[in-house]
Parts: sequence; structure tokens; C-alpha cells
Amino acid sequence: MSNLNLTFKCIFCGREHKVAVNAKDYTRYRNGELAQHAFPYLNATQREQIISSMCPDCQDRVFGIDEDEEEEELEEV
Repeated sequence: MSNLNLTFKCIFCGREHKVAVNAKDYTRYRNGELAQHAFPYLNATQREQIISSMCPDCQDRVFGIDEDEEEEELEEV
């Protein structure tokens, strides 16, 4: 499996952030496959990084914390 380390510059804060994906999956995404189908192994935050180039911190500021993700985080502790 060939991996790609994608680097994005956040559209809000300008910081760089990275997401590692399978090269074939990235090609499928670039050819129109929905991110959640192309990258089922990524979490919603990582997929949004690819879709919008928005870093995780800015996603939290813009979208707030997802209640389902917050519950999962609390269960892991």
C-alpha cells in the first residue's frame, strides 16, 4: 500500500497540517468519491482537513465540538 502525506495550509490561521492517506484512496477522492467513502479509516476531523484545508483547531472554533465525538472521548478516558 502506497501512502501519501498530504500537507495543507489552514485557510483561517495559515498553519500547516498533515494527513496521511492511501494514494489510491486519494485518487478516488480526487475523481469524485465522497471523502467518507474514500477514507473510511480517517476520523471526521481528518476528512474535513482534506475537504476544506481547515486545521483541527479552527474546525473546533468554527463548528464546535461534535457531541458524538465528545462522548467517545469521555468514554476513552
